[in-house]
Amino acid sequence: MKTATTNHWWTLLGAGAIIVLWQLAALRLPPIILPSPGDTVGAFTRLLIEPLTLRFISASLVTFLIGIAIATSLGFGVGLIMGLSSSAAAALSPVMALLNAIPTIAWMGIAMMWFGLGMGPTVFLVVVTTLPVLVIAVSGAIRVDNSTLDDVARVYGVGRRAKLRYLILPPLKTVTVTALVAMAALGWKITIMGEFLTASNGLGSLLLEAKAHLQTDKVFAITLLLIGLWAVMSMILEACSQLAQHRPATRIARSARRHQLTAAQSGGMSSGAAAGDLTCRSVALSHDDRLIAEELTFTIRPGTTTAILGPSGVGKTTLLRVLSGLHTPAAGEISPRDRAVAYVFQDDRLIPWLTVADNLALTSGADAEHISQQLALIGIEGSEDLLIDELSGGMRRRVALARGFLHNADTLLLDEPFSGLDPLRRSALTSDIEDLRAAKRQAIVFVTHDIDDALLLADQVLVLRGAPAGIFARFDLSGMPRPRALNTQELNTTRHALWDALTTTTTACSTSTDAPHHTRCAEQVLFERNIL
Repeated sequence: MKTATTNHWWTLLGAGAIIVLWQLAALRLPPIILPSPGDTVGAFTRLLIEPLTLRFISASLVTFLIGIAIATSLGFGVGLIMGLSSSAAAALSPVMALLNAIPTIAWMGIAMMWFGLGMGPTVFLVVVTTLPVLVIAVSGAIRVDNSTLDDVARVYGVGRRAKLRYLILPPLKTVTVTALVAMAALGWKITIMGEFLTASNGLGSLLLEAKAHLQTDKVFAITLLLIGLWAVMSMILEACSQLAQHRPATRIARSARRHQLTAAQSGGMSSGAAAGDLTCRSVALSHDDRLIAEELTFTIRPGTTTAILGPSGVGKTTLLRVLSGLHTPAAGEISPRDRAVAYVFQDDRLIPWLTVADNLALTSGADAEHISQQLALIGIEGSEDLLIDELSGGMRRRVALARGFLHNADTLLLDEPFSGLDPLRRSALTSDIEDLRAAKRQAIVFVTHDIDDALLLADQVLVLRGAPAGIFARFDLSGMPRPRALNTQELNTTRHALWDALTTTTTACSTSTDAPHHTRCAEQVLFERNIL
């Protein structure tokens, strides 16, 4: 508060200094060059009481608003098309470059030849000058790193209309308002300039008349009036900008659910029935055109849990993306290809402008009761109406897990699901995943760096190692009883085996025709150490 008051005093001091300097300069210069502040105030007063002034103000505002309205509607539509389609962006970019390259005064010459005098040339000038501002802002906002939400929409079957309505359009609100402020400032100047050049009705023509009669004090008075009108418009735009930042209404969740359920009924989701085996045959993985894994062959059965272990960079997350259909394998085959999956990403990828309930409803079609039950199950009951930015890191992680649990899918993919959770929540989540597997007969595949996570949950463990990586070792834990306790002798033995598989340096081994070279070596080393 003290800083704001101090700033106001400095503003008044600056304005006072301008008036003093203006008065001193006016004493030395003739009025036709620089009228005094007093003469300008007198001319301003006379201007306000003139009956025609209001008509001129109205004419300028109408011209300005028509031009901005046309530019806004065209600019938003064109920006949306360019942002959503790379082909459209390539085709329309030269047009935007042309609009930006032609000087304003040249546009006015063209406009006067096309539209003659009157309002038409000025409206045209406002449109072609301000339209690129919005097009560039909207198209740029859509193209900036939208891949994360695209992944969410693809995995969770969000339909085109729902994606446009809830993922693409909401973040454009702030961008559009910011662009409109810039467009309005530029458009107001262009309006007055256009009226001045075409002598059409408006404040620009009034300015032209005062200049023609050498009424310098009136020119200054009209300039003050223009500044005042822009100040009022700026306050209106600022109020609109604040409104654009307002939190979304929670009723969005209900309409999102209805739309999502419609998409689900048209085949966007699995029916929930147990699917067959998910099989990978000689799958190779690449990243940035570099081969990172090869000869990955394994089977995931319904109702089983598979853990993937390995050092960073061997392709664990890339393998999950391939299983989800977000990434195409460099070689090999995955069947069936149309398997419905839910994916809990390594980063939460929640939609920040929607509430917790909105996020879950949009991707699952679940009703409020099921959403509340799932949130309570993972320890964050009562968070339905919170925005994502109001959550802690651990809560965001749990909401992302709830999204995966609620989605009706054959396979649940979890990328580092326990990161960021305290020990109590980690233990509870382990139990939740086990209950989910038993109840829904889903196949669960999760990436982890923690051996104990694999021991507690997995029916099979795949250890990826090498460059390019392969399945260095496989562990079948399906025969171990559930629930499991980490302090048993059997799990301790397996823990040592997993540790050796992750850290052992192997030497050359004899090859086999029925197994990759690196897999055969790993098995030999582990057998030699009496671990398997």
